[in-house]
Amino acid sequence: MPDWAGEGAAAAAAGGLTLALTLAGVLSRILYTELRGRIERAEQSLRRQVEAAEEALRLRVERAEGRIDEVHLRFARRDDIARELEGIRQAFAEVFAELRRANEGIAALRGESPSS
Repeated sequence: MPDWAGEGAAAAAAGGLTLALTLAGVLSRILYTELRGRIERAEQSLRRQVEAAEEALRLRVERAEGRIDEVHLRFARRDDIARELEGIRQAFAEVFAELRRANEGIAALRGESPSS
């Protein structure tokens, strides 16, 4: 086999390797862009859901605070007040339990520990 044939084969192999590496780079960039887009869409969706949940919980807290402000006006007897305060305490406990679960869910989605 002539010398130029071996050199040509080496050049062809080098060209093939260059082409393969270029294609691998292009494909990895396409995959990166696609995954990044999906992550951003998921983040936006999660943000909208969290904001809606926060708004709903904020309204519940405002209603509970309103109930606290009205207790002394609506109830004259001590046992009625104690019953109403227990209901308010339970309402706040539910709100804070939901907030804690939401924070744990967000932390899990972010890959953080719940105590962070």
